[in-house]
Amino acid sequence: MYTTKRLINCHIELSNFCNAACSMCGRHNISNKAPYEMKIRKDVDTDQLSFNMFKKIFDDKFFNTFDLGAINMCGNRGDPITAKQLFEICEYLTQRSPNTVIRMATNGGLRTKGYWAKLGKVFAKAAKGSEVTFGIDGLKDTNHIYRQRVKFDKVIENAQSFIDNGGDARWQYLIFKHNEHQVDEAYELSQKIGFTSFVTIHTPRFAHTQKEDGKKRFRFQDEDFILETADPNFKDKTIAKKFIDSEEQE
Repeated sequence: MYTTKRLINCHIELSNFCNAACSMCGRHNISNKAPYEMKIRKDVDTDQLSFNMFKKIFDDKFFNTFDLGAINMCGNRGDPITAKQLFEICEYLTQRSPNTVIRMATNGGLRTKGYWAKLGKVFAKAAKGSEVTFGIDGLKDTNHIYRQRVKFDKVIENAQSFIDNGGDARWQYLIFKHNEHQVDEAYELSQKIGFTSFVTIHTPRFAHTQKEDGKKRFRFQDEDFILETADPNFKDKTIAKKFIDSEEQE
């Protein structure tokens, strides 16, 4: 009835690797003069946690001391899906601490349908509230403008496989000028696929990196791109506005 354990939540970085090249991510540097070339930093893509390393952190002593309420696997510079032993880590958590809520964030562009089917089955066994957040910022013609190197069709295919196999998925949509007109269509697609929630974020990160004219320009792989902040009143123009979430969680 009573316990001396301390209830805590944890955020852990499983991997420093990522398939995407997002222009506002700390993985990249953009030159401060034209043509604003974006280059991947040399100090990324260096390491990840193995299953054995994970168990050393979350060992018997940890679980005898703490009650792990939730664990968040949202990389600052890497995508957790790149972790080679992700299945073993998640299954260990469901067995060692069945009441722990597992949350994960990804761009969704890596791995196969089979991989995501297997991950869906793992999450189906996890505590209620466990979910994977897919960062999808637009549709097929716009998602790649911010999430460079991520293929939209692949993301949707992976998300569908995860959902079809018991996983709860959350669609997170960063709002820019180039994708603000697609919020309703994206919301409708999320419902069709089976996402449990849909949230939009008008990211404040942008304000610290844009130029004086309100635009962020960058060149990547010999192509020029422009990011521009969304209409501040876009919330009033969408049928999905009741799902708007002002929290920054990219």
